[in-house]
Formats: sequence, C-alpha cells, structure tokens
Amino acid sequence: MKRFILSFLLVMYMIAPLLSSTNSETQEIRVGITHGPPFVISDSVSKKGICVELWHQIADSLNITYKYIDFADYPSMMQALLDGTIDFVVNPLSLTDKRLKNYRLTIPFYTSNMGVVTKPSTRIAIFVAIKHLMNWPTIKAALVLLSFVFVFALLMWLFERRANQGQFRKGFRGIFDGIWWAFVTMSTVGYGDKVPMSRAGRILTVFWMLYAVALFSVFTAEISSELTITKLQSDIKNLDDLRKIKIGTMERSGYASMLHVNKMKYTVFQTVSDGFSALDDKRIDAFIYDAGVLDYIISRDKLGRELTLKRTHIQEQYFCLAANKENVELVNRINPVLLNITEDMKWERTLEIYSIKK
Repeated sequence: MKRFILSFLLVMYMIAPLLSSTNSETQEIRVGITHGPPFVISDSVSKKGICVELWHQIADSLNITYKYIDFADYPSMMQALLDGTIDFVVNPLSLTDKRLKNYRLTIPFYTSNMGVVTKPSTRIAIFVAIKHLMNWPTIKAALVLLSFVFVFALLMWLFERRANQGQFRKGFRGIFDGIWWAFVTMSTVGYGDKVPMSRAGRILTVFWMLYAVALFSVFTAEISSELTITKLQSDIKNLDDLRKIKIGTMERSGYASMLHVNKMKYTVFQTVSDGFSALDDKRIDAFIYDAGVLDYIISRDKLGRELTLKRTHIQEQYFCLAANKENVELVNRINPVLLNITEDMKWERTLEIYSIKK
C-alpha cells in the first residue's frame, strides 16, 4: 500500500506541469486594450496594429483563449492590470524599474530611440546655433582675426597720426579710428571716410586688403563649416542640449521617468496629439517620445502641421508586453514564442507596413 501511494504521488508530480499547461490553455485570458497607434489601432469595429498582430500570433501558437476588454485610456488599463481585473495587456510598455516591480513583463520585442519633435524656427535651433558658434575652434579663429585687426589698426594710426590727423586723431580715439579702418577695409565695404595719406599708410592698406580677404575667408569658412556639418536640427546629442528649452512628453512614459531621474523640468500630456497642440501654442519648445511612434503619427497628421522629427541616440527604450504579477506561467510560455516571431523576417515586414523603423 505504501509503495502504491508513493507511485501515485510520483506520477502526479510528473504530470502536474501538463495539467497546469492544459488548464492555462483552456482558461480564458482577459486582455486589456486601448487605442495607441501604431502599436494598437482600436475602435468599435476592429482592432489592428503591430502589437495586435503580435498577440494574435502568440495566442494562435499557444492555443490561448482570450477576450478583449477595452479601456478609454492607458492609465486606467494599467491600473486594472495592477489590480488583477485583467490578466494581460496588448499595448506595449517601455522597460523601467518600477514596471518590473509592478508587472510581469515579457522579453523586449521592439527597441527604439528617443525622438524630438519641434516646430520650425523654435528656440531649440537658436540654442544649438549659439552653442556651435561658441566652441573653441570658432573662438580661436575670432581671436586670431581680432588680433590682426588690432595690429594693423595700430600700425595705420602710427603711420597717419601726424600726416592725417583729421581722420586718425590723437590718443585712444585715433586707435579706434584705426580699428574702424581695419574692419571696413577687411569687409571690403570701403566707406571712404578713412583714407591713408602717407606712403607707408598706403602700402600698409594694400597689404591689409590682400591679407584681410584671405583671413576673413578662413574665418567665414570656419563658421559655415560648423553650422553646415551639424545642420542644427540634428544636433541633439545629449540631455544637456534639452535643458534650456521647455520639454513635453507622454504621461507615465519611460521618457517621463528619464527626465524625472535627471531632474529636468518637463510637462506631461495624455496623448501625442496634445503634445503637438502644445507645440502649436508655444507652451513647449520640443516634444520627446518614441521616435517610431512620432514618425507614424506625424506622417498621418490630418491637421497638416509643420513638425520636424529628430531621431537621437540619447536613450534606448525596450518595449515589452505585460501580464499581471501573478501570471508567471503565462509569461514563461509566451517568451519563447515571442522570440521566434521577432526573429523571423515576417516581423520586419510587419514593422514596415506600419512605417516603423527599428
């Protein structure tokens, strides 16, 4: 009898995972969903989008029975997942420490960088321009130019201060007259109000005109090179480039967490469209969020707004799907299937259909 009981317990132990798996397959999963293009495009008629297609493939592969539960917004859906009212959400979550603690996350299925949306001619372009004009190569070129201006101005004043006192006065005022002459001659404007009378002054003028053309060309080329290479609009390389402008981002997003951790001032919005409206009203200078999502929404903007998207490499975001904290077994079953789907070439085509770049 004792041997029979031990044998029975051993058999039950071996088939328990199979029974658990079968039970989870037949149990109906409550899946939360809310409109959030391009990952979820949901209305009363149909549900589509990158994550919807991804979930359908996962559910078909694992024979998961499920029903969608619609939510009006993202925060209420995530609260329902936290409370256990639903088991799973189709909308993606960016990977953060807080979400790891509150939910059971799948492996990442999509990686994106931060996008920055601005209006043409906003303060961000002015800030970047000033920043690049204040770098050391440009400052060094300006100092060299000013040094030559001062030297030639002083020489001209020394040559002309006796023979031409009407145009090159005595003392410091005469030196300023020389500086004015040097700048006017260098810029090839030539007002004619400062004309050398002495032979030495005229020889110096000829030499300065030839030398100044080359010197001024080098200085102009230095500035043009800085502005052309950086192209201004693509120069957001780190968070410090955003500290002096008014920033907006999505509420409860990974980027909001990033800005909070870095102690930056920002405004949150419930939708991307609200953020774009704030740009129109000049309440913010830049709106930051996932570059792929921003690209998709801008390309389909029905209001025809002039918006510029800059893709940066500041912060990578890893997008996951999420289950209730208790659904460990469900997520463990989903992960291998999710990995196979995203490694297949068909996944690349799915992203292309929705105009999303990896």
